[in-house]
Amino acid sequence: MIPKRRCAKGQIAVILALVLPAVVGAVALGADFAVMYFDWVQLQKAADTAALAGASFLPNDLGLAMVQARTYALQNAPSAGFSFSNDSSAVPQWVQVQLTQQVPYNFGRVLGLTSANISVLAKAGIQPIVGTTGQGGNVLPIGVQCASGLGNPGCPSAGTTITLNQGQTSGSWNIGPGDWGPLQLPGMTGNSSMLSTTENGWVSPDPTDPADSLVANPSGTPGCSLGPSCLNVQPGDAAAQGVANGMQWRLNNPTSGCASDAFNPASCNAVVVLPLVNYTGVSGESTSVPLLGFVAAQIIQVNSDGSVVVQLLNTPVSGAFTSGTASNANNTPYTVVLEQ
Repeated sequence: MIPKRRCAKGQIAVILALVLPAVVGAVALGADFAVMYFDWVQLQKAADTAALAGASFLPNDLGLAMVQARTYALQNAPSAGFSFSNDSSAVPQWVQVQLTQQVPYNFGRVLGLTSANISVLAKAGIQPIVGTTGQGGNVLPIGVQCASGLGNPGCPSAGTTITLNQGQTSGSWNIGPGDWGPLQLPGMTGNSSMLSTTENGWVSPDPTDPADSLVANPSGTPGCSLGPSCLNVQPGDAAAQGVANGMQWRLNNPTSGCASDAFNPASCNAVVVLPLVNYTGVSGESTSVPLLGFVAAQIIQVNSDGSVVVQLLNTPVSGAFTSGTASNANNTPYTVVLEQ
């Protein structure tokens, strides 16, 4: 006869007593780690914002780039440690922000854990807005009115939406804030080249010849002598309509960077570089106007009357252009991108 086994009472209680602290500790640490991950995400967002804010002042003002990055970091992560670095080139192309923060344990204190340090990095840089359409890139023969000089109220600022070509295709010549007129750039041959130059971008006939370049002169004044810093206006319906049709062609034939879910100004042919000129005193005749600088703009729409709505993407800048791209990187219209 096989004797009956006697079950030891209280074994489960003993096992629970041994396992429960480990289970509770694991759950507690899991809760702390979840909080730390949330804090890490928020800190990373703060670093990204700070880096983008700083990079928006490149390449011309590295000191202000650091101040702006620090300002945004303090606004979004006031208790975080801040560190700033940049590339050491003569024309800075990127900045990097590092934020560190101490996060306290809550449940982990029962295990003797008090706090942990989290650290994040964010790197942002600038990309020139150049050549995505044709050999000439995105420099177009269209002047934007800048009556009072770069940085002054009479010159458009970043983020502004303006309607160009108002009244130009109805037989009149209306020059005022936000209006523009077609320009003759080096190598162009009157009205016949307005459409192709607007579609494909301006191409210097001889990039090695200084006379065939565009060189901005922020101190230029009306009545200037024709040259790289002084351009002829091309009035008339045919010129204005050629520009409007070229703008519409760009909208109808977008490049990959124009996709709404993956917009990239550096590779979108609806983002163009426009000369800033002073049209003061210009009437209907073909007269010369000073080239003060350049501004990047995104084409929004072309209206049935030939007017064009654009949004300016960056602060107007001066610079020199040869074959549609800047010969001096320090004066190129840029877009700011997050790199890391």
